[in-house]
Amino acid sequence: MRSLAKAQHGFTMIELIIVIVISSILGIGSVLFISRSTEGLINTGQRQQLAATGWIISEKFSRQLRSALPHSVRINNTNSCIEFIPTVAASEYITLPGNNTTITAIENSSYSLTANAHRAAVYPIDIASLYTLPIASGTAQISPLITASTTTSGIDTFTLATDFSFSSTSPTNRIFFIEQPVIYCFFGSLLLRDRLYGFDSNIGDSFNAATAEVLASHIQNGSGLFSYNTATLTRNAVVQISFTLQFAGDNESHTINTEVQMRNVP
Repeated sequence: MRSLAKAQHGFTMIELIIVIVISSILGIGSVLFISRSTEGLINTGQRQQLAATGWIISEKFSRQLRSALPHSVRINNTNSCIEFIPTVAASEYITLPGNNTTITAIENSSYSLTANAHRAAVYPIDIASLYTLPIASGTAQISPLITASTTTSGIDTFTLATDFSFSSTSPTNRIFFIEQPVIYCFFGSLLLRDRLYGFDSNIGDSFNAATAEVLASHIQNGSGLFSYNTATLTRNAVVQISFTLQFAGDNESHTINTEVQMRNVP
């Protein structure tokens, strides 16, 4: 009787080692590919978030700055703060007060004034005198508070708190209605906004970082700057704001440079 030897099938030790080494290389490569792809996705998301944050900050600032009273913009010595007087409306006046309390203007139905919160400004061309308020009486470019307003037959009549005369008239009979000044300041890693502090002859005299509104954070210290180029005969005034955003513990940063043209004229 003949016995047939059965063939032996399997892997040698060398073959097993080769398979393990190749599998390890492929596994490490896959892990590195996935981790780097994930890291790239995270970095892209952070860059997009920084860019979006910077755009929102500059847009908020630009929108309010465009409504600034002509020649009311001023910047401190370190270029870290900018202040201006916001306008809420404008119209064409009919009569101005002559040492009395009455202003009349063409009706503008797109706005409503708040008693004891707004003032009138005519031909604002001297920044120094714009911030010499509050005034009780006399002459200036900005009036005392408006205490009441009525509309009759297309004419708005405004009553002032005290007798007053404007220091000059407008060549185009233009009148602005304004709020209290607003100040923006870079303070450490924050961009702050303050208002309702009144009129100061020197910029920042009443600025209080503890009570100011936080407009933005994650700003690199020392990167925030304002600059102001006054208007000329060939162009409007231009305000520039620049700052760099960077999240804590992150190497990604995004620098914002924005120019805002001041469209208002006296």
